[in-house]
Amino acid sequence: MIGELKTFANEYIRNMELLIENLKGKTVVFDFDGVMTRFKYAPDRLLPCRDDDLYEYSKTKSIYDNAVFTKTMQYVIKKLNPEDVYVLTVTVDTLKAAKTAKILENFDVRKEQILHCPSSSVKNEYLRNIHNITGKEIIFIEDMAKTLLNAEEELDFVRGYHISSLLP
Repeated sequence: MIGELKTFANEYIRNMELLIENLKGKTVVFDFDGVMTRFKYAPDRLLPCRDDDLYEYSKTKSIYDNAVFTKTMQYVIKKLNPEDVYVLTVTVDTLKAAKTAKILENFDVRKEQILHCPSSSVKNEYLRNIHNITGKEIIFIEDMAKTLLNAEEELDFVRGYHISSLLP
């Protein structure tokens, strides 16, 4: 069993090294929830309230107080040029400040390159704007397959990377 786990660990390391190598010199856009964090913000559920109630809930509480930030993405982001790193995340208005603060506290990302959007359906508009600024190919790291597929199909300068690609 230990030998098998070591094999998995070595493959994970190779996957990370390959990812980092492929990201260098490109604009890298990270989703936040589920990519830079574990998507689990409550002890026994994914969210501490119903998704539809998140706006009201977050008027008085932050779901990010007990968030677990992925060491993998912290490591990957440290290996990249901060000028090339963006965060594009769906955020309700009442969580923007808390989410931005947690990103800045836990990752080497520039504040002006943290972008909050109202829904996944408009992420392509934001990706277009990022491309207009950088002029470089974008690697979009996301946990929602449909969001990645939409970006790749609509935007010829975007290459999707699903977070599960790191797993052995």
